[in-house]
Amino acid sequence: MVRGRSLLLAGIMGCGLWAQGAFEARIAEFEIILNRHYRGERLEEARARSNRDVDAFNARSKALNAELAEARARLEKAQSPAQATFAELQKLDAELKASIPDGADKAGNAKYQARIATRNVLAKRVLELNAEAQRILDEHNAFATQGKAELDRLRSQVLADQEALDKRQSASDQFVKSGEDLAFFQRVNGLLAELRGNYRKAPRPDLTLPLEKVRRIRRELAVWAMAGQERNPKGLVVVEALVADEPCWLIVDSGATETILSQELVEAVGMVGAQSEVVSLVVVGGLRLQGRQFRIPQLTVAGQTQRDVSASAVRPAEVGLDGLLGQSFLKTFVYTIDERTPGKLILSRR
Repeated sequence: MVRGRSLLLAGIMGCGLWAQGAFEARIAEFEIILNRHYRGERLEEARARSNRDVDAFNARSKALNAELAEARARLEKAQSPAQATFAELQKLDAELKASIPDGADKAGNAKYQARIATRNVLAKRVLELNAEAQRILDEHNAFATQGKAELDRLRSQVLADQEALDKRQSASDQFVKSGEDLAFFQRVNGLLAELRGNYRKAPRPDLTLPLEKVRRIRRELAVWAMAGQERNPKGLVVVEALVADEPCWLIVDSGATETILSQELVEAVGMVGAQSEVVSLVVVGGLRLQGRQFRIPQLTVAGQTQRDVSASAVRPAEVGLDGLLGQSFLKTFVYTIDERTPGKLILSRR
């Protein structure tokens, strides 16, 4: 009997581990998509940085060309005395060659030797000037080579970065255009609903960790979506809320009569059975949606809780966001939008 009981417990534990492993595999797939499309430097930030790098490259190229022009001017300035002195030496050599005195002319020979001595001093000066000009030429060439290598390296970096950004942009555009972004968000929310549904049936400890991981992923997507709204001059105000005990993120829409939640979130918190027939809804911008009405037992936003809030369930229209916070909640409060305040939405009960 003891042995049989041990086998039964082992079987139950094994089943729990299998379930957790299946959830972990799906979460691992989510992580791959997050790394590919949502994590790291945002595309708009990366593009702005890349543009700054291009501007920096152009500025550096312009500065190097100016420095090269200055170096070339120094080289020409150094070469000019050497060339003039060499021309003077050639002239003197020609004169000496044409005026070799007779060997018997002692006075003429003495004068000639003095001119040769002058010529040798001049020749030494030419060598010195040539050496200085060569030194400056070597410096100029080294600087030009170094500058070219630097610009080639910077150009390669900028072009490689732009190529990588273009690939990211293409992948992101395709991800959005094909609707994979919304499908991904629905899959994350679908797993949340599945985990919570299983947990309601049997609060097994092996579901706790996957549930927390999915919640972290949802929060990460919400932060990503809110950051995009904040960078948009016409961005919407997004607030964190609790629908029953589930964290969610809603767009504040004072023009919407109803509070709207995604169907997956409604399923996650177990309120599907409370939904009515399909109704037509008007939301921000006059957009019309089809949804099912129900009542939220408890909705908490900005530290304020309202019970029995009228709401509608629709399919999500924005990745990372769970719906709209409408007048069915807001009408109970005096509300203020303050961009300087964390959370932005300030509520006080009427």
